[in-house]
Amino acid sequence: MFDTTFYDSIDLLSFDDSISLPFLYAASCTNRFPFFSPAAKVRGKGHFIDGGYFDNSGMLSLQDFYTSFVKASQLFRTEGTKPKVVFIQIINSKDEYIKSLLRDHEVKKVERESLESASVLRAVFSVSFVPSYLMKKYEHDPNYVQIHLPYFVTPDDINNLFEAKSVILDLDCQSKVNQSNDLIRKSIGTDYYHYVQPPLARLLGPQSLRYMETVKQDFNIWKDLNRVVGKAGSPSIKLSEEVIIE
Repeated sequence: MFDTTFYDSIDLLSFDDSISLPFLYAASCTNRFPFFSPAAKVRGKGHFIDGGYFDNSGMLSLQDFYTSFVKASQLFRTEGTKPKVVFIQIINSKDEYIKSLLRDHEVKKVERESLESASVLRAVFSVSFVPSYLMKKYEHDPNYVQIHLPYFVTPDDINNLFEAKSVILDLDCQSKVNQSNDLIRKSIGTDYYHYVQPPLARLLGPQSLRYMETVKQDFNIWKDLNRVVGKAGSPSIKLSEEVIIE
């Protein structure tokens, strides 16, 4: 089943003597990045780094699992009983959030020269190309939704994203950025230590949880999901068992 679901992959959990990798050992394998922590060595399997280095969302693996599940499940073989499946990708990347604000707008920039070595390093450490790829691939798929967790966006953030000395936005696009910043500023107020913008999951704390509780009240975050699951007018989403979440 594994070989026909996740193509050209190695099953780290299963061994010939019918034992499995302990949970904490398996969890340790998911926190490995080049240059920052050594590769995980699994005896008899090889050396491995964090899968997020290649697909930080897990969406490609989920698509493979879904394809295999559809072939094996009776639910999808009977007309009139096929469940509604929605793929939801929650993204906590500032770069991807900026791209979502600027989508479908013309952006003009003044080029900024950079060293070749710097360009190579940026390519090596980039994990944002998969969300961008998935958005383009599934932009016409009615059952795929991206939810971007909002960040406060500065001109330097936009310049760094486009590797530019300066970026010129059209009025409508600048208005979107301003509205997003105003909403965050209004929600957080002056207590900057009470909230933390989207951190890594391993750094969750009271400040980040308060941030999530606050921003999820923004209807704009949920509008695409509301459209797909057939809800309107409320930012409070109750997902049914028919929804697969990534």
